[in-house]
Amino acid sequence: MQLVGFNFKKILVERNNLARFNKAGNVSLGIKNVEKENISLLKDEEALKFEFNYSINHKVDEALSDKNSSKKNEEFNGILFEGNLVMAATKEEADLIMKAWGKNEIEKSVYESLCNIILRKCVSKAVLLTDELGLPLPVLVPKMSLEAKQQQST
Repeated sequence: MQLVGFNFKKILVERNNLARFNKAGNVSLGIKNVEKENISLLKDEEALKFEFNYSINHKVDEALSDKNSSKKNEEFNGILFEGNLVMAATKEEADLIMKAWGKNEIEKSVYESLCNIILRKCVSKAVLLTDELGLPLPVLVPKMSLEAKQQQST
């Protein structure tokens, strides 16, 4: 399968209070729908549109936060992406995918490919947007240490 198109329908970044957050957030990545798409440029292949959502919701760290807010763990503090990607597939692949989706299933290798594309597109945007709102970054950033380098060279 080959990526033909990728579109965001919704990007939501929200920080509802000035609380401190746990480093790890609750991550959710899912395919909400699969349907055939009519693209006249594809001659020997069929197009499939996969609707997805990807979110990271950070839980408030109660030990570091204001004790007066009773709703703090119910609020969304994170980032949400919704969109779709269109993939070109052979007729046989498309038929197998649609048959599996009829049972609300996706073959593991197809799901893995879709998730990798979604993560590649979303995580780079998530880094910029979460940093602007002071939310924890969605990926670990490498740290440089000059002391470690000096110890290795001696």
